[in-house]
Amino acid sequence: MIDDQLQRFSLAVSAYEADDMAVAFQFFEALANEGNAGACQYLGLMFKTGDGVVKDIAIAKFWYAKHRNLLQERTMAGNADATLSLAKLYQYGDNVEVNWQKALLLIRRAAESGHSGAQFHLATIHKYAWCGCEQDLISYSYWLNEAVAKGHAEALYMRGIELAETQHGRETGIDHVRKAASKGFWPAQQWLCARE
Repeated sequence: MIDDQLQRFSLAVSAYEADDMAVAFQFFEALANEGNAGACQYLGLMFKTGDGVVKDIAIAKFWYAKHRNLLQERTMAGNADATLSLAKLYQYGDNVEVNWQKALLLIRRAAESGHSGAQFHLATIHKYAWCGCEQDLISYSYWLNEAVAKGHAEALYMRGIELAETQHGRETGIDHVRKAASKGFWPAQQWLCARE
């Protein structure tokens, strides 16, 4: 069931990106009625912008609220992916009021559960002083290393670039960038091509 849902969601996104809104809507609506949070978010966007449907802000708000509620339910059940997605809604104010305190709490919860994407996201928050935080390079380094240890491609790339610029860490850094490139992370692939 989950694989089938992922395949149908992928088809829906492809149709949306190809501007085939009738097909996208059909897939997204069916998936949303099965509880697919991503499909709810796309339906909210479609009704908000009028892409393939009659623009209707009230219906858009319904789908965005359903998206948020599904993420909240899954967060309460311990789903780290949903926790990070919900955190980003609050961090960026994506159809909710910005709440950095709630965003940080949720991101930290997902990071502490071992979610490499949340670990990388928390590292960047500490590095760039986002969400009302002060820059904290010790926390940045800790969370980046946690994400690197789990093989997170963007974390490997970021740490790799940093190490490659030092005399003592150059080879390790290049190895990290190669690992990121092997995972399909295109900035790492471009960086390696530029060095050859």
